[in-house]
Amino acid sequence: MTSRRKFLSILSVFFLTQFTGKPAQAATSKRGDDAWLREAIQRCQPAKAEEKFVYTNDFSWGMSMDDMKTKFQEIYHSGKRLKARAYYDTENNYFVLPKGELSETKKVRLTPRFLKSLKLHVENALKANYADYVFFPDMGHSHLLLPQAFYDREVKDRPTKDQHLTYEAMFASPEVKILYHTAEQLKVLNEDNRLLGDKYLQWRYFTRNLVGDNKGEGKMQIYKALDTPANTAGESHAHGDKWWGGGFSISSSSDGCFAYEKDGKTLYFDISLEDLPWDSSRSQPGDFM
Repeated sequence: MTSRRKFLSILSVFFLTQFTGKPAQAATSKRGDDAWLREAIQRCQPAKAEEKFVYTNDFSWGMSMDDMKTKFQEIYHSGKRLKARAYYDTENNYFVLPKGELSETKKVRLTPRFLKSLKLHVENALKANYADYVFFPDMGHSHLLLPQAFYDREVKDRPTKDQHLTYEAMFASPEVKILYHTAEQLKVLNEDNRLLGDKYLQWRYFTRNLVGDNKGEGKMQIYKALDTPANTAGESHAHGDKWWGGGFSISSSSDGCFAYEKDGKTLYFDISLEDLPWDSSRSQPGDFM
C-alpha cells in the first residue's frame, strides 16, 4: 500500500523529533477551493429519530489493521451516522451543532474556519499516517486545549445553562487547539503493555496525540504522554493550556456532511458533541482509552 510505505521515509525523522521535544507537522493542503463547503450545505441535514446510528459497541478493542480496514468499510456504507450531528441551519444560514442543555437543545454556531480546520486535520493526518481511518476505533474523538487567558475570559464564569455559548466561543477562536486521540482501538501493545514489534504499529503508537490548530491552516503537532501505558495525552500533557475533555466525535459515512480527500478519493464525515451511545440490545465492551 503506497500510503503505508510513505511513513518509512519519515519514520527516522520523527523519532529524532520525538525525543528532542520538537513538533512533528503534516504537510498543509494547498486547496483553496470552498466547493466542499457549498456541497456540505446541501448534504448536512438534521438527524432523524428513525435513522440508524453508530454505537460504541459496533466496535471492539484490540483491532488489527486488517480488522480496522474491514470495519471502516462496513460502517462507512452501513448508513449509520452520529446522533445529534452538525447540520446546516437554513433559517440562519450557517452550520450548527445541537447541544443538549438541561431540558432543551440549543445550537452551537460553527464558523467556516473551524470546519476548514477539521477538514485539513483529517486530510493531513491521513497523508502523514497519523491516522488511517476517520471513525471511532482510530481518529474518532477529540479534546480541546484552551489558553489560560481565553479560559478566564470566555469559559470560567459562564453558567452551565449557556454552555452552548462556551462551545461557540471555543470553536470560533483561533487560539484554541484540538487534540485527537488516534489509534483508539488499534492493538499496538501486548498483554504486558509492551510495544508490538511491527514498526508501523509503533509509529501509530508514538503519533497518537495529534494536535491541530483552529486557524484553518492545517498545522499539526504530536504531543507525548510516554508516562502513560498507551501514550494517552491528558490534562498533565497540555503544555500549559487548560484541558477541556468534552470535544466532539467524528465519524465517516457515505452519507456524511463534510468532504475530505484520501488517496485521491472523496469521502465524507460527520461531527457531534455527543459521545457514541451504547446499544443495550447487544453486549460488547467499548469505552474511551
